[in-house]
Amino acid sequence: MQNALERINLLEDSIGSLTDYLELERTLENAVNGMPEMLKKVYLLRSDNHSVKAIAGELGLADQTVKNYIAEVTRRLRIVITEKYPGKHLTYIAVLATVLYK
Repeated sequence: MQNALERINLLEDSIGSLTDYLELERTLENAVNGMPEMLKKVYLLRSDNHSVKAIAGELGLADQTVKNYIAEVTRRLRIVITEKYPGKHLTYIAVLATVLYK
């Protein structure tokens, strides 16, 4: 729980306003919901602080496959963020990286 609170504080400090944060959250949620089911599962587990090894075990995948899926999710979300938030995309991508690459 403490880790989740720290991430929320980081997001709030990085993004600036609750409105911006909620808009980014909706954007990411919509993007993730449009992904293939396995990418969505990996993203949700990883953003819920599961380790690569735990995700691999739960989904019956190799560790490297999970890492590849995380990289693919990141690539797709980076594109969405860059297109929707051209002036803020670097900050938002940095925040995204802290969630997925712990």
